[in-house]
Amino acid sequence: LAAAYMEELRSRDANTIVPEALVAIDSLGNLSGSGRFSRLVTVTDDASNLIRVTFSVTPPGATHPVSLLTLFYQRTAP
Repeated sequence: LAAAYMEELRSRDANTIVPEALVAIDSLGNLSGSGRFSRLVTVTDDASNLIRVTFSVTPPGATHPVSLLTLFYQRTAP
C-alpha cells in the first residue's frame, strides 16, 4: 500500500503536493470509513525549493506505521 501510493504522489507535480490528514483505508488503499489501515502524508520544507514527503501506513494491530520518505524539487516560475 505504501509503495503504490508513494508512486502516485511521485507522478504529481511537486508544486501540488500537500499534506493529507490521517484517514482510514481498505486493503486496496481506497478511502473507507471502515478501513482497517490508516494513511497519513506529511510534507515539510527541507530547503529552498525542496520538500520532504513522508507517507505512512499503519496496518491493523500494528503499533508503528510503515513509512516511506522521498524528496521533491519544486520548480519556481521563471
